[in-house]
Amino acid sequence: MLKDILPEISEIDDDEILSLRLAIGNYSTLIGAGISIAGGTLYYIFEAKAAGVLWIAFAAILITGRWLFKNQKLSFHGWVYWSTLPLLGASLISIPLLGGLNHSNAVIIWAFMAPMLNLTMLGVRESQNFFIAYFVSLIIAAMIPSQMVVQPFLPDSVERLLFFSI
Repeated sequence: MLKDILPEISEIDDDEILSLRLAIGNYSTLIGAGISIAGGTLYYIFEAKAAGVLWIAFAAILITGRWLFKNQKLSFHGWVYWSTLPLLGASLISIPLLGGLNHSNAVIIWAFMAPMLNLTMLGVRESQNFFIAYFVSLIIAAMIPSQMVVQPFLPDSVERLLFFSI
């Protein structure tokens, strides 16, 4: 039954592993969308409006991807990529919007979920490019000059709250 839904990975997996991969995807979507909406709302309230809108949009992307997959308009691989590629991008874009790497509430750590989700949902071989993309994003984030910072720094108490919400 699950092998009919996920034919592209069913050759190597049994139904129990397929069920586990689906559960990981479902819970990741639910938790990721919830955290993105909560964090995005806090960013928006505390005057980091661009970052707030970005993370709320990311939540919408997650929810849309899950809906497309559930309605069989997106393959399992497509759903995983749909969910994880924007996570890397949103994390990298957030850094200058939030005041640079030191003030970005560790969104680069949040971005690490992209290769980890690919690893758990698709396997080692398919996740290698995501690990490379993550490390390239980390290097780019570290090199973003302070002149590219477009938002004022958030108050320390808000930064701590958002850091621990990750």
